[in-house]
Amino acid sequence: MSLDEKDMAAIADISAKTTAATLEKKAREWGWEKDDAKDKEVVRKFTPGAGVPTATPDGVQVTKAAGDQPFKSYGEQLFAVKEAAYIAKGQIDKSIDPRLLGVHQKATGTSEIIPAEGGFLVAQEFLPTIINRPHNTGQIWAKVRKQEVGPNYNGFKVPMINEVSRADGYRLGGVQGYWLGEGGTLTRSKPGFRQISLELQKLICLCYCTDELLQDAVQLESFINMWFPEEFGFMNDAAIIAGDGQGKPLGILNSPAMYQVSKETNQVSATVVTQNILKMWQSCYAPSRATVEWFINQEVESQLDQLSLTVGTGGIPVYMSLNMGITEDGRMRLKGRPVNIIEQASALGTLGDIILFDPQQYMLGQKGAINMATSIHVQFITDETAFRWTYRCNGMPMWNSTLTPYKGSIRLSPIIALQSR
Repeated sequence: MSLDEKDMAAIADISAKTTAATLEKKAREWGWEKDDAKDKEVVRKFTPGAGVPTATPDGVQVTKAAGDQPFKSYGEQLFAVKEAAYIAKGQIDKSIDPRLLGVHQKATGTSEIIPAEGGFLVAQEFLPTIINRPHNTGQIWAKVRKQEVGPNYNGFKVPMINEVSRADGYRLGGVQGYWLGEGGTLTRSKPGFRQISLELQKLICLCYCTDELLQDAVQLESFINMWFPEEFGFMNDAAIIAGDGQGKPLGILNSPAMYQVSKETNQVSATVVTQNILKMWQSCYAPSRATVEWFINQEVESQLDQLSLTVGTGGIPVYMSLNMGITEDGRMRLKGRPVNIIEQASALGTLGDIILFDPQQYMLGQKGAINMATSIHVQFITDETAFRWTYRCNGMPMWNSTLTPYKGSIRLSPIIALQSR
């Protein structure tokens, strides 16, 4: 129950001017109970579930006992949390609702004391209504080619063809065939090889939770076992896009295989125009077009909505709308391929804001899945349980350069990005 100044004044007036019978009747309306051991004219006792302040002849006084009373609704709890935030900022001159407070030893991780660290989640009758905001994490991570690393090994090596051109004498790193007449002399050729070598790196998250919080917020453990692995999805996507290869995977934007399409002459800054899309698609390695996908920053989408191709005196949209081939999972299309909105794409107008990429041309080595472990010993003196998640992996693009076509001058790649504008 929330009391405003008018309610407070009314209670004080009742306490000072009315008989015990009238006061008791009014107290029952407010969920209070008369304490016969005290002054008949005063309501001093809290009833279970009431969670309202004690009234005295001098006015209303909130006592610490109120902290033992549960909230009547989740809305009331949220209102008290909101008020506590304003009080902490000095915007409201009153006391924090005692039901949000407690006296405990300061913890090093999540606890019931600090609201932002989980204290506001303790009211177990309201916990099932907590809503977890959905995030599109791990989108690229889920699509790349994965290689399991066996026991007793800390990495892997993959032999690959070293091909940088499709011209005669360069295909497959040096293989060349000849048309040979009768009695002609054979000319030898051989493939060229290179090696992908990756040592596993470690991605880790650590969280402490007090035993009180785990016992009282009964669903918190299942939530944190969902939230922290979700962070791994975010971090892996970020590394696959822009990792520098130092203690983490090498990202596609830092790969020598990434082909950068130049902006158009006099193109307005922070824009994407139709010719950008056509040239990106033109440079996409043809065998990858069945598995290539677009990855964009959400700011780019408004630019795509305005793209069109001139047809006669009219035009047609480039970005496929709802009735023109939307994918089953709701993603839009460009040149028939799905468009993924990801947080890790660069801001509009910078390199990496729109990427055309074939995830199957990225190799990610991993040693099993995400590993979760708990310990009651790490923070034993503060009565906390430690949760730790680890994931051992490393990755890099399978291409080590762009490709010169057999005929033509356009460089080809399964990784295409648009120049900064």
